[in-house]
Amino acid sequence: LSLSDNYQTYQWYNEQDSLLSSFSSILVDKPGKYYVIVVDDYNCTGISDIAFVNSVPFTKLFIPSSFTPNGDEHNDLFHIYGLNLKSFFIKIVNRWGDIVYESYDINKFWDGKYDGRYVQEGSYFYVIEITGRDNQPFTRLGEVKVIY
Repeated sequence: LSLSDNYQTYQWYNEQDSLLSSFSSILVDKPGKYYVIVVDDYNCTGISDIAFVNSVPFTKLFIPSSFTPNGDEHNDLFHIYGLNLKSFFIKIVNRWGDIVYESYDINKFWDGKYDGRYVQEGSYFYVIEITGRDNQPFTRLGEVKVIY
């Protein structure tokens, strides 16, 4: 929840009248009733209507730590799963920094190939940039092991 006007002070509360924040916006992490009290430069106070939040989309991401692109139809692909994603980008590099895979589509996967050939067994490093439906961006760095 956020306010577009500039006020001198902000006080965000939940339905139990607990002070949650004194910033111009608040990240709501659970359903409920919320309101804000503001004071402008002339010391005039205003109180908002109650905002009813039914659900907040929680961004989830599952990243496998290894895969085995050996053709046995079990764990052959490096496939990432996510919920409530607005944007997605992944880049995978080898130990020399060569980009072996990149995609803006979470529904695509890396099959373990680079330039049409299977990569060597070992660790490959990824950078994943995501924005959730809650408009919160974050980056994940990690490694995936290719095992034959």
